[in-house]
Amino acid sequence: MISTNPITLNSKEFFQILITVYFRKRWWFLSLLLLLAVFYLFTSINLGSFRYFFITFSVVYPLLIIYQYWAFANSSKNKIFFLEKHYDIDTETLTGHVADGTQSTIKISHFVNVVTLKHCYLLYLSKSQFTYIPFASFKTPEDRIWFEEEVVGQLKRSNE
Repeated sequence: MISTNPITLNSKEFFQILITVYFRKRWWFLSLLLLLAVFYLFTSINLGSFRYFFITFSVVYPLLIIYQYWAFANSSKNKIFFLEKHYDIDTETLTGHVADGTQSTIKISHFVNVVTLKHCYLLYLSKSQFTYIPFASFKTPEDRIWFEEEVVGQLKRSNE
């Protein structure tokens, strides 16, 4: 069993995680929008008002997505995400201890996916609900290696 150092997440980091995950999943769609917008911008094909609508949509849509995630990340209803917490992790369970005294235990088998970003792990309980564990929260490099092999490896094997 390992324990993490205290973890804090602020709204800026939360927003960056949300945007990173979104763009990783939807990069192809946004690239296609941009490509078609550039095509319509420089083509001599007369498509009437559709051309201008599509170009405008291609610029406004990503901005709306960014604003939506920014508003969610900065919502006062998300206070629980920003409380300090630490985790006790073994091969069967992940127990979170929040600074306000709340404690919750989740079986590792209940996680449906794991995503590794350049500075953290996101352990997904559903398509949109995840547990954030930054690399820096591990007390020793050996703890992180154990977590990678035992927990992340178990989740990746179960998703194959």
